[in-house]
Amino acid sequence: MDWNYKFVQFTAAEITADPLLAKKEANFIYADPKQQSQLYLIGRYRGLGSVIRFNKRDGTVRWHAQFDKFSRINSVAQAKDDDDLFLCGDY
Repeated sequence: MDWNYKFVQFTAAEITADPLLAKKEANFIYADPKQQSQLYLIGRYRGLGSVIRFNKRDGTVRWHAQFDKFSRINSVAQAKDDDDLFLCGDY
């Protein structure tokens, strides 16, 4: 099954009002070590460090975490038998 997930571009007026909205970059796509059907998309979205967890079969977003104190996530680590992600980024 093929799938995609579309992130809609903001309008020029929205970006003028909040320039951070235009800043986005996916730094990592990372498989969940406990649930291979789940992926994490990690980087920057809407100008803030973000982690998006989604199902790799159909692209449905399970959750999206946005970090107000990160402008971008630069690295990620996770222990094999742990549920926590350890993130490092820019403030």
